[in-house]
Amino acid sequence: MKPAERIYIVPTWAGLILAAVAFSIFVAGYFADGFGSPAQGLVIALVVAGIVAMIRTNENLRGIEITSCRCEPVEAGGDAVLELGVTNTSNRGCLGLKVRFRDRWKLHGTGTIPSLHAGETRTVEVRVPTSRRGGFPVPSIWVSSNLPAGVCFAWKIFPKCGKYHVYPLGRSWKQAPPGDGPDKEEGREKRTGTEDVSGHRAYEPGDLLARMDWKVFARTGRLAVRSFDAHGAEQLLLRWEDTAFLQSEEDRLDQLSFWVTECLRGRRPFELRLGGGKFNERNPAACRVALATFGETA
Repeated sequence: MKPAERIYIVPTWAGLILAAVAFSIFVAGYFADGFGSPAQGLVIALVVAGIVAMIRTNENLRGIEITSCRCEPVEAGGDAVLELGVTNTSNRGCLGLKVRFRDRWKLHGTGTIPSLHAGETRTVEVRVPTSRRGGFPVPSIWVSSNLPAGVCFAWKIFPKCGKYHVYPLGRSWKQAPPGDGPDKEEGREKRTGTEDVSGHRAYEPGDLLARMDWKVFARTGRLAVRSFDAHGAEQLLLRWEDTAFLQSEEDRLDQLSFWVTECLRGRRPFELRLGGGKFNERNPAACRVALATFGETA
């Protein structure tokens, strides 16, 4: 059996003012003419109008459901954009819907749907600020309205709408590309957005000498060949082990996230090996989710 629909409703400031005016008219009419005065008839009309407005506001939300929730992985510090599908399952149209999420006692991220016909579904975006990596449940979503009269505020709460992922902030802690190894004589220098994944790997017998990068040899003393030909045909391997020069787990994930971002930006094929899984450029979202949820337990 489907659980009963729960809609909450309270008077708005306009509704409270209307109630105060009606009460004042009632008191003034009583002291002027006693019961049965024309003023009290006006009060009864105002009360009936308020009750009708409350019923209509309640009906404006009846049948509203969130039928889908989608969110692309977002970098830590950005806004997770929740794409929520709002469906009107009733046989009447709805007006002035606002879709928000609750953070403690405040509502944020307003998405507005001016009207929603019977049986119609619309997608609305709600932005949720992020600060750290991980997989997080979507906060409670509130769909509310104060129409058609504006004297009552009604809302519905949807506590379980899915999950969103926040992947590590992409930043690099060294200048050497993956595979060259850290320069232990140099202190760690934080670099953000100034490097590129140059696509090198250690020289192996049989590699073409034409692909040898002598600049890397002059700088590090190691033989290295370019992993990409002119068309970027070969795949760059990104591994957890390549970040062993960093002590902090979060720093290592930041480094991997940076390399993944650079490969995607440069349209370079790669394989990310992390947490026992293998991911590549054909599914960037899976790479982001793997970075976001690394170390989490089920």
